[in-house]
Amino acid sequence: MSKYNKINFYGLVLQNPKVIKNEDEQRCIMPILVVRNTRDAGDDNKQIRQDVPVIMTKNEEHIKIMETLQPNDMVYIKGVIVTLSVEKGTICPNCGKENKKEGTLVYIEPVFIEKRESCATQEEAINLLYEKKEISNELTVIGNLCNDPRKVPSLTKHTIAQYQIAIPRTFRIKEQPDENDTDFPWVKSYGKNAKEDLRRIYEGSSVLINGYIQANSCTRKTKCPDCNTEYAW
Repeated sequence: MSKYNKINFYGLVLQNPKVIKNEDEQRCIMPILVVRNTRDAGDDNKQIRQDVPVIMTKNEEHIKIMETLQPNDMVYIKGVIVTLSVEKGTICPNCGKENKKEGTLVYIEPVFIEKRESCATQEEAINLLYEKKEISNELTVIGNLCNDPRKVPSLTKHTIAQYQIAIPRTFRIKEQPDENDTDFPWVKSYGKNAKEDLRRIYEGSSVLINGYIQANSCTRKTKCPDCNTEYAW
């Protein structure tokens, strides 16, 4: 299987990076604001759209750089998309029980990170970000489909396809176990691209994807095993 997993970000630091330390290790978490250019993705949306992906690393050298960053700094990041299976905790609003739900953590592991500019205000930073929109959010990966594409409901007239791909890691993240050598992000395609995906690719197909990271918040429902209350989280 071919290996390729590359993300380029030019983004705005929104808040001071958070360093979490324990006895064995430390990690740094930093959300950044990036924008998607108006390039046609098949959904006829001509607006410049904002996303807030999460940058996270346990690499000591990258943590040292990230610790120096402040809100309204502009950074260039070359990295890879990483997915991890995790247990996500939710609290039942009726009985207060903490319930665990298996989910996926998706973040960007930096391979290279560099501060480019410092802006006096967020308005100045956002204006600069929009000037650099062509390079703000770029993704190129090669992977194999884990399942057949499926058509998902849409509030517009446009077709939307969704499928999961397996991407072998192009380099070893030394802070993770050796068996974590593949990542499994979900892909959405729109319009003509979605129709072609539904028609031509299937489980096991090898695909090259040139696109962007889309970071959304979504609401899910779960049922408390103690009191049988269904609630959103």
